[in-house]
Amino acid sequence: MTNDASRKHWSLLSMAAIAVVASIAVLLILRLQPGMGAGDDDDGERPAADVAPAIAAGQEDVVVLSDEAIRIGNIELAAAGPARIFEILDLTGTLSADPAQVRRVEARFPGVVQEVRVAVGDHVAAGAVVASVESDDSLQKYTVRAPISGVVSERGVSPGEHSGDQPIVTIINLSHVWVEVPLFARDAAAVLAGMGATVSVDGGTRVSTGTVAYVSPIGSPGSQTTTARIVLANDGRWIPGMVVSVRVRTRELAAVVTVPRAAIQRHEGKDVVFLRTGKGFRVQPVQVGVDDGQTVEIRGGLKGGERVVTSNSYVVLAELEKGSQASDD
Repeated sequence: MTNDASRKHWSLLSMAAIAVVASIAVLLILRLQPGMGAGDDDDGERPAADVAPAIAAGQEDVVVLSDEAIRIGNIELAAAGPARIFEILDLTGTLSADPAQVRRVEARFPGVVQEVRVAVGDHVAAGAVVASVESDDSLQKYTVRAPISGVVSERGVSPGEHSGDQPIVTIINLSHVWVEVPLFARDAAAVLAGMGATVSVDGGTRVSTGTVAYVSPIGSPGSQTTTARIVLANDGRWIPGMVVSVRVRTRELAAVVTVPRAAIQRHEGKDVVFLRTGKGFRVQPVQVGVDDGQTVEIRGGLKGGERVVTSNSYVVLAELEKGSQASDD
């Protein structure tokens, strides 16, 4: 082969190699572009329907759940409808012992205290011996017994001390307690004896119900309040001196459209319910009215008879927000 022919041969080989490299580069670029190339369904961005299957395509306010997901999530539905509902007055009260259930136990006859058998915090039964005293007159020892069952709240003397007129111990029966609720003028007219009330503390971790037993007809000039009293059965959780939240059920109303309190959720700063449709659960903003803690009046956004999620609606909300976040990503 001549030199000219050799040079032409190597030139053709070089051009072919450059073409192959260029073709490979173009294929690589195409493969890396989103939405292009045969491998996109596996390696590129997935469609929103794959990323968030709980959100119906093109309808980000509709959550689609399978029958199995509904069953596992214990999601229940009911129709919005009329109900009797109470207006609620939110107040603050303080627990106190019933004065009729407080006993200051004194010696029957003055003398030297020989023995005190109880300490502060001890529970005693009615008739139990709490102390013994030697009488100054007879020099005879006699026992002092608890007049009621309860807990020892104070101990006034120790052995060897003279009993005098001071109580040896003070016993309080806390089987029930009082909730003293101050009422300003704007609230006093709405609270009446016989009304039901809910008492709670620590954000609702302890809750009990009672009845307004008394509303004082006399106000305090200093605080400009009068006092309502609720008698509360005590299982040992309610301690005198504790500050509690009080919800008094005042006027009863006949609301046209209501749902259970558990049906209401907050989404994007709005009160919403999840309305059952043929496509899934649609987010439905609503205007709420009276809320008595169990039932909520709906003043707009929902009609009577429409079916909404009434149990575990937070499960649907979680699916909605999870799908929305995935779509944004």
